[in-house]
Amino acid sequence: MKSLKYLIAPAVLALAITPFCAGQVNNTGVQGCCDLLDPNWTLVAAPAGVTLGNVYSTPTYPAWVTPSAGSAWINPFGDNGSQPAGNYTYEETFNLASTAGASLTGEFAADNDATMYLNGNLVASTVNGILGFEQYTPFSTSSDFLVGTNTIEFVVNNAAPSPTGLEVEISGVSSVVTTPEPASFLLMGSGVLALAGVVRRKYLG
Repeated sequence: MKSLKYLIAPAVLALAITPFCAGQVNNTGVQGCCDLLDPNWTLVAAPAGVTLGNVYSTPTYPAWVTPSAGSAWINPFGDNGSQPAGNYTYEETFNLASTAGASLTGEFAADNDATMYLNGNLVASTVNGILGFEQYTPFSTSSDFLVGTNTIEFVVNNAAPSPTGLEVEISGVSSVVTTPEPASFLLMGSGVLALAGVVRRKYLG
């Protein structure tokens, strides 16, 4: 029966913590630069002829603000050559088990400028207009979060054929969950009992 106890204990712990883990929110870019696939951000809209989907770490153009360690500029080309004018929409998703205490803070820069949205709601726009690449724009929000999948979007405008990119640094993300809902306790209890029954039958015969 000791073996049964040791098998059930980890199951209880896993069931207790799994529903309440907040999803991670990531900076743009991959360390090592350049032309490295960013596994967290994707391009969901762009001017005609630009391939949607993957984005890549990009060398910092001389006029762009220098990224801090842990982030890099990104665009769908992996370089800072001249690119089509128009809007480029970059997206990242994350999951929250609860919106209690949820908050998100950080800063971003973009060439030429950008507007940030959380679940379709405006969060911030570059403070330096079409020179949004010369300095960081801070952002902070504690509203408009959803239970389940949340979407961060940056709509970057490239004013004319020229280098373009986005750089995002997340300084804080939190989701404080106090106690599970009664239904969650019921679900956890049912799962543990079912697991105990299966293991007990295996040990007894």
